[in-house]
Amino acid sequence: MADAVSSAAVWAMMSEAAVTPKPGLVDRANSGAHRDMDFFTLIDSVTALLHWFRDCALAGFDSGSGVRGEPQTPQALFEALRLQGRTAEALMEKATGGINTHRGYIFCLGLLSAAYGRLAGKTEKPDLDGVINFSGAMTIALEEDFSGLPEKGKLSHGEAVYSQSGIHGIRGEASRGFPSVTEHALPLLRRLLGQGCSLNDAGIAVLLDLITHAEDTNLIHRGGVGVFRSIQEDIRRFLSSDPGIEAIREKAFLLDREFISGNLSPGGSADLLGTTFFLYRLGLA
Repeated sequence: MADAVSSAAVWAMMSEAAVTPKPGLVDRANSGAHRDMDFFTLIDSVTALLHWFRDCALAGFDSGSGVRGEPQTPQALFEALRLQGRTAEALMEKATGGINTHRGYIFCLGLLSAAYGRLAGKTEKPDLDGVINFSGAMTIALEEDFSGLPEKGKLSHGEAVYSQSGIHGIRGEASRGFPSVTEHALPLLRRLLGQGCSLNDAGIAVLLDLITHAEDTNLIHRGGVGVFRSIQEDIRRFLSSDPGIEAIREKAFLLDREFISGNLSPGGSADLLGTTFFLYRLGLA
């Protein structure tokens, strides 16, 4: 089980990295708006994190089995993972020379890996609703992280955006059960692949759709709320015309040039694309 989860996580992260073109993001064509990394930096980071997802799945399994005493509550499991996550971030930074390539994945996929492992201890094949509901229970108090931000030291991008605009970003997405993924991205990915689209082309379309639905604090941090809402409306208007896959590829190519020029990167949406791939690979789509 743990090997299957780890394999799915690595496949998802590398598949997301390989989708091309991705506006403002590292892909096989260029480094987007990221001057400190390239496709090979992502490979270094992914391989360094391989064991993290396996460990999360095992931690989830053990937390419900009683092998370490009474079964842990969902929140207690999450707090234990948060401590271990600092080690995962250190491994990532060691592999990349201090670059934050995959902190969002350490959070999102680590959380879902642990939820999957917990349920795998009770049923042979966890389902999507179960994994999402348990991960929601793990993070029910997560938005409390935003309390007392002015007294904190250096803020993350997400915390800085919240302090300025009240937007919760990935913390809110996780605590609500990843609605951008489960209600929009996963159904769209299933439909496009069922129609014969390549994973690459389906990934482009899903990424654009995610930008319109997710609170991407990376985009907001770089461009501001006004620019973010304008981008959302532009893509939403484009997608509402039901464009074909060739038009979607062309739109992504044009947005890539625009985002690079404006130093914009939808990194939060990219994390959710990889999360979508992860759940799909585990057979939960």
